[in-house]
Amino acid sequence: MKNTLTILALLILNLTFAQNYKFGKVSEDELKEVSNPANLDAHATVLYKMHKVDFTFAAKTGFTQINTYHERIKIYDEEGFNWANKKIKLYDGSGLKKEILSDLNAYTFNLEDGKIKKTKLKSEGVFEEKNNKYWATKSITMPNIKAGCIIELQYSIESPFMSIDDIVLQYDIPIKRLEVDLSIPEYFNYKKILNPKALYSPKFQELTKNRKESINTSSRGERRGLLMTRTNYNTSNLEFLENIFKIHSDNVPALTNEPMVDNRNNYRAKLILEYQFYRAPDGKVENYSTTWNKVTNSIYNNEDFGNQLNKKNYFENEIDDLIANTTEPLDKAMLIYNFVKSKVKWNNYVGYYSDSGVKKAYKEGVGNVADINLMLTSILQYANLPANPILISTKDNGIPIVPSTSGFNYVIAGIEMGDQLILLDASSKYATQNVLPERILNGLGRII
Repeated sequence: MKNTLTILALLILNLTFAQNYKFGKVSEDELKEVSNPANLDAHATVLYKMHKVDFTFAAKTGFTQINTYHERIKIYDEEGFNWANKKIKLYDGSGLKKEILSDLNAYTFNLEDGKIKKTKLKSEGVFEEKNNKYWATKSITMPNIKAGCIIELQYSIESPFMSIDDIVLQYDIPIKRLEVDLSIPEYFNYKKILNPKALYSPKFQELTKNRKESINTSSRGERRGLLMTRTNYNTSNLEFLENIFKIHSDNVPALTNEPMVDNRNNYRAKLILEYQFYRAPDGKVENYSTTWNKVTNSIYNNEDFGNQLNKKNYFENEIDDLIANTTEPLDKAMLIYNFVKSKVKWNNYVGYYSDSGVKKAYKEGVGNVADINLMLTSILQYANLPANPILISTKDNGIPIVPSTSGFNYVIAGIEMGDQLILLDASSKYATQNVLPERILNGLGRII
């Protein structure tokens, strides 16, 4: 009898603990916690992080990728207040190819006079910023932030794309409970890679299951002898296998600063999913696995990259005057470099695709990184210097592990002189030849 009571008590305890993960069920004990017992130096702790990737199907649009998030974060002191702000990057290109943020719900919990008080995130705490023609950012600022509070957010991102973004498995603060669940229809095939540079490597589980989707279709017709129409609705089922991939971990360590490490973000634990191929229900295969040559060709052939390099007629007169009395190649390059730095101001947006267009940026004196450095490359080429654009990745973008268009997010200019490669970034007024801004001192680049 005693053993039975003990087992029941343990079951009740486990059930209570599991219920604490439900959105909005923040406990008094969590609010009273003053530090992380496993990491006393942590200014905040992720009590729970959930990330689910699923795919829904509709007859008209086909499959849509749904990423669902739930985070609960304990903030111990003022130095942890920055965890009350969140930025969500969304693809916001032209046409129907957009990512949509939906079902956003968030609260801040505080313990006041022995009672739990929750403050709801309101619309004034959510800001949208259009970064460029391709990307937008939703910024969230949580309300009523105090030392000891807990913030909790849940939201979904709907994406028309089948490529899955890297899934972050480690933060700069500890994570007490991590749950990552991917449910992928058998038609979409991904190579799964855990960041080989990370010291922390979680265990994962793979399995398959059958799934059935109900599909509603409609047909429209007329009744005979009557001047009215009706719509007939039909329901059919789509059955397929679903590949399940799980990472469930407790006490994920924080990614800490280490001496002599140039960019710790490159050592963060993350799951990389390389979209390799699509196998249709009839067995036909369409390959999406790519190479760096294919990636760079795709980037170059975009009108906001290669086409910008070919435009010359907006700067010719000024550049002819600028370099008229200079024959030394390096002197000529530095004249052009300093001219572009003073001519066009950086608008703080990165990217390897031109946003405004080089002609408009030249005329208005402002542009993103690509506007400026593609312009610089084009002018250097016009001056008969062996210049080419170089794709690189900023520190916060990490080092690309597999070939993808998102592996790089920045472009600079490079001039090959003899056995030397001179690197130039005209977006930074303090940079000079081979002295680049710290934000881009991050591994290797790729000359196009």
